[in-house]
Amino acid sequence: MADVDISILAKVPRHYFHPKPKVDSALIVLKRKPTKMAFIERKKYKTFVMKWVKKEYEKLFTKNQFNKALKHERIYDLNNITFEQFLSLFNSYKIFDG
Repeated sequence: MADVDISILAKVPRHYFHPKPKVDSALIVLKRKPTKMAFIERKKYKTFVMKWVKKEYEKLFTKNQFNKALKHERIYDLNNITFEQFLSLFNSYKIFDG
């Protein structure tokens, strides 16, 4: 998910609508924050994500590296990992991949 700054441009009272809703509304502006990843790292991340989604773990890690990375992050179920754990696996991939 992209990081964004959200600001209210204008408030829109409920009487501007027909039928009148029970709440007021607002026009908002979403401004995407600059990415924190360098281009080369984004390319590696994209490759990592694509191989992970296809469950091509053996193309990302050796069996030993994979087991160490999972153990380090305390991942016991590959279908139930947090985003932070996933990023840690990506960082392990970058270290092992050189």
